[in-house]
Amino acid sequence: MDTMKIARGVYQYTAIDDCLRFRVLAVYPRRNARNTLLFLDRVIEKMPFPIQRVQTDRGGEFFAESVQRRLMSECIKFRPIPPRSPHLNGKV
Repeated sequence: MDTMKIARGVYQYTAIDDCLRFRVLAVYPRRNARNTLLFLDRVIEKMPFPIQRVQTDRGGEFFAESVQRRLMSECIKFRPIPPRSPHLNGKV
């Protein structure tokens, strides 16, 4: 899962399954915990299978307590990539 600034006040959230390449996208006005939770809901709804793990960079929107609690409640493992490791960003 990743976020990218498209324009001023426009952020694209993206989740891609590592194996099947199934993709979920959404655009939000801010990159924050609230929008991350909204996007996580969308990903859970749209993916045709249960999510086992989420890999992200170390953005604050992913480390927020509310996001971490939600991942735990859904039994989704959280795997942040090490700092300064853009080569591990994967498919997004």
